[in-house]
Amino acid sequence: MKFTTLLFCLLLTFSAYAEDKISGYISGGVIVINSDDKLIPDGEAKDVHFDTLTKIGAIITGEMNYKPNERTRLHFGIPQTDLFPKLELGVAREFENRTKADLSIIASPLDKTWQNPYTDNRHETDAESYGIRLKLRRLIGTGFFAELARMKRNISKDTAEDAYSTLGRTGNDTELKAGYTFVKNKTLTDVFAKYTVGDREGEAESFKGYGTGIKVTAFTKDRNLLVFLLALDKVEYEADNPYFGNTREETSYGAMALYTLNDVFGFKDKFISFSGGYGAREANVDFFDAESFFAGVGAGLNF
Repeated sequence: MKFTTLLFCLLLTFSAYAEDKISGYISGGVIVINSDDKLIPDGEAKDVHFDTLTKIGAIITGEMNYKPNERTRLHFGIPQTDLFPKLELGVAREFENRTKADLSIIASPLDKTWQNPYTDNRHETDAESYGIRLKLRRLIGTGFFAELARMKRNISKDTAEDAYSTLGRTGNDTELKAGYTFVKNKTLTDVFAKYTVGDREGEAESFKGYGTGIKVTAFTKDRNLLVFLLALDKVEYEADNPYFGNTREETSYGAMALYTLNDVFGFKDKFISFSGGYGAREANVDFFDAESFFAGVGAGLNF
């Protein structure tokens, strides 16, 4: 986080020397996250524990755009427009046939997970991920779009793998997303489907996933921004989990809303943003059921 903050400051300083080509925003605030994992160590519902985690912390989001010409844009930041924001560095290009392409390096260097999520005595470890993503929008001038992402996930201390080699969680995830954007006035509605393959070191952690969702981006007359995202995912794992003797299947639901109030209290280029979200996971093995909530508020500036 310190590195990200420093880089944002350097980019803001640079913007003073290229004001006509640089735009973007930066925001800082507070976020509260609460999650509950259902733990049934003996496999029977009569012995249920909940692993509850509540965190309150600072969060920095934003994006820097540099346009060397009318058709090309370089961008860097952590845009708060997805359920799980990632650090992005990329280049976007609009072609003569109106297709927009965006090739980005993406990373989540500060993610955490459990060393062994299959016990009720848990300890955190680093779970960094990084990779590359290609976005294609307005394909040949139409509303169709597609995305392809390839991510490398690394678990720093995977004691689950130490116990059973089939539970190794380090590996690669590949996701293909495709959909269509409906445009009405100042509202864009993305409807999409996706297919995910998780190629992990352990067979019981490798999976195939299917999902669908809808994302609405709306601008008001006062240039305020509303983003709403609703997603549904189904994941099927490839082998039996040795702790439970059953092949895991999961269904996940997620929703997020973000509202940005621009020129707040009459201050030009200043804004306040409010965000909130809910996620739930239901599995055929009750041990893996979980739900989480988050809420955040932040303030920032456009430049």
